[in-house]
Amino acid sequence: MGSAVRKRLWQGLSANAYGTIVVVVVQLAGVPILLHVWGVKLYGEWLVLFAIPAYLSLVNLGYSLSVANDMTMRVARGDREGALVAFQSLVVLVSVTVTVAALVLLPLLYFLPIAGWLHLTALAPVEVHVVLPLLAGEVLVHLFGGVSSAGFRATGEYGLGVALENTISLVQYAALWAAVILGFGPVGAAAAFFVARIIGGVGLLGYLSHRHSWLRLGVARTRFHYLRGLFAPSLANLMLPIANALRNQGLVIVIGAVLGPIAVVVFSLLRTLTRISLHLTAIISHATEPEIARAEGQKDHLLQRRLYLTGLQSNLWFSAMTGLILYFIGDVVLKLWTQGRVTMDHPLFIWLLLSGVSAGVWHVSLSTLVALNRQTRAALVYVACAGLTVGIAFTLVVATGRVSEAGLAMLIGDGLFAGYVLWAAGRIMGTPIGLVLASLVNPVGAVQQVMAGRGILRQPMHRLGVFFRGPK
Repeated sequence: MGSAVRKRLWQGLSANAYGTIVVVVVQLAGVPILLHVWGVKLYGEWLVLFAIPAYLSLVNLGYSLSVANDMTMRVARGDREGALVAFQSLVVLVSVTVTVAALVLLPLLYFLPIAGWLHLTALAPVEVHVVLPLLAGEVLVHLFGGVSSAGFRATGEYGLGVALENTISLVQYAALWAAVILGFGPVGAAAAFFVARIIGGVGLLGYLSHRHSWLRLGVARTRFHYLRGLFAPSLANLMLPIANALRNQGLVIVIGAVLGPIAVVVFSLLRTLTRISLHLTAIISHATEPEIARAEGQKDHLLQRRLYLTGLQSNLWFSAMTGLILYFIGDVVLKLWTQGRVTMDHPLFIWLLLSGVSAGVWHVSLSTLVALNRQTRAALVYVACAGLTVGIAFTLVVATGRVSEAGLAMLIGDGLFAGYVLWAAGRIMGTPIGLVLASLVNPVGAVQQVMAGRGILRQPMHRLGVFFRGPK
């Protein structure tokens, strides 16, 4: 692995870690500020309005990520003209979808009696009619961040793009908090959030074009047939978060309907706590994704396998160690977090920890498929596993009356999906599943052996025992 690749990987890892810190800061700082100034009722109604426009991000149909990876592969093989076609096609697609969505949805959000439908009382109807369009507008403008991200990823500056995007997000929330503290109310907070996104988004696109002059904003090289060719992987990108949301909400609905709201609180809190390992391993997966795409463009399959197996191995052991730490400190964390008002359910906690380890394994394999725009079948399998998870949870929870069975259902679903994507990614990488599993269980020598150029990938499967001895 060359020094340039290592440098980009470290930059990506650092940027993703910084992004995680930003999320934590926003969550820790924002809640007390808004609660202190607005009170519980107004803050609760703000959260309701804040959540509604998030669904507008689906109008992009997952194209930004697919185009970003395709651009990365094109630039890696020296096809800047093709990358510019992809870039300008994405610019036009996002511009058209944002414009149409704004013309159709924003007037509806302004005129519909949403305050009455949601039974909002702390917010006046006139405030709702202003706040909701502003928040929706912010989401639509944010879609252009996918254009900037594609440009930075393709030019080998994934880490820089992520760091700048997270900085803009932090500035947005700082502007929102400042407006709240200064007494401007929900309308002023939403306006500050919206204006900060416009300034940051325009500045980011301008900086990208200034830094890489060949990435010109325009429409001259737009090719709609190019976008049609990426429809399947783009739709798959859209299916993954939707299936994940349906699974999560489906489990909550099942538990609430069968066991009641207290069980929902226990399940939701423990799931959030145990998913820390997945958030941390995503730092690794997302950093390796553009490098795998770049290696594909350069036809450097040896580097590609090394990135995949190293990321896979790192995620397994990292998520396993995180899960082990959480196992020992989980009771204390939950007690402090909830001030002792929620009791630990140990069987549920263990199932969820194991599910988190499984998710850490499949996350890097899925990221590899996404990097190559070959995730369509995986998305369908994930939808099936999500539905199976909810079905198993319903059956077991009804039969036993225990919330812990929902955790077992999550482990089964994550385990099945992990098995599929390990096989699918290994097949694309030209790496037998036995070799993949062997590299997983050896934290020291397997990947180094494979990538040292010693021909192990060509050895028959009965000689896989060499992987457990590590490099000489």
